[in-house]
Amino acid sequence: MLTNRCSLRLSKLLKEHRFPQMSIEFDSDYYDSSGNLLYNVSSEVEKNNLIFAPYIAEVIDRFEINLGVYLSVFLTTKGYQYRIYDPDNDNYEILSNFENINISQRAYELGIEAVINYYYHDQKEGTGIIEVA
Repeated sequence: MLTNRCSLRLSKLLKEHRFPQMSIEFDSDYYDSSGNLLYNVSSEVEKNNLIFAPYIAEVIDRFEINLGVYLSVFLTTKGYQYRIYDPDNDNYEILSNFENINISQRAYELGIEAVINYYYHDQKEGTGIIEVA
């Protein structure tokens, strides 16, 4: 769940939106061009062709610290649901609907994508996801 790495697809999306390509807290693991996960890539290795594979927890932390947007996932009787909360935007809240999300990992990834859509496309069009003005 929180200690799982983001999928290759989500990692590509994060990179596309200028998510930092190195961990500030954990060992940095990367996907190569074939989609293989490379563990503990040394700082001397050229990373231009690699895609950072952050932990889900690290993505959520950066959303909170850098953007002030909060993402949580919880289990209900109908399955997992994510919640996005932005206290800087009149306490704006987004709740996912229940589309048979039975795996928490999937709910976190959908929630991360929803934050990207909310913040990057709706709120700050044209800026990077983690860039601070």
